[in-house]
Amino acid sequence: MKTLVERFWQQYARLRHAVETNDAVAVEALDRELDPILEAIIHKETRNPDEIRIQFQFAIDLLNEEAEDFAGVQRNTELLETLVNRYIGKGYSPNDKDGKEHTVLDEAWFDEQSDRIIVVSTDYRIFYCNAANASRYSLSVADMLGKHIAEFVGLHRFQHGLKEKLVQCFQGEATQFTYAEDNDGRTIVVSLGLTPCYSSSGTLLGAMIVLQEAADRRRRSGAA
Repeated sequence: MKTLVERFWQQYARLRHAVETNDAVAVEALDRELDPILEAIIHKETRNPDEIRIQFQFAIDLLNEEAEDFAGVQRNTELLETLVNRYIGKGYSPNDKDGKEHTVLDEAWFDEQSDRIIVVSTDYRIFYCNAANASRYSLSVADMLGKHIAEFVGLHRFQHGLKEKLVQCFQGEATQFTYAEDNDGRTIVVSLGLTPCYSSSGTLLGAMIVLQEAADRRRRSGAA
């Protein structure tokens, strides 16, 4: 949690500088990066008192930072209310979502899994990533957040297959996407299992994706 907050403020400082220097391209890029980090901080549900304190302090600091911006005050007040409702008020837990398969974001559980797990938000950026997936790309979890999923599966695969599957998932349908890639001369089959992912308050966060890799048996059999 502390790492996420530090990363947010680093990027936020860069955003403010870009605004001050009228760098529109940087403003747009940094704004896109900040949103998933902000969501990850606010929507992480934890029982750790220190992390809860960090979340509340972050929301208050952001509210104070943007006190002169009416739209910012309104948004940041809603973020603070989200924390209050979760940890103090009575929250709402989604049931079966009309009988469709779904999952509720549980970062503590996801973090412990050896499977590669990510949550992709509705703007196709990585909202959550566990350590197993980050290590596959030799990156830290914090470095994965906010990046577009196309950076990891390839733009062509994203536009001509995965994007459609993600849209279906955002609409409440669990689905699959499989592709093959070359890895040091070996053909690897990558299977993605997509499931709608919600917060415990019932808000759609995006698609939870479990990634699994296997050698292409057809190629191995042919070579034999």
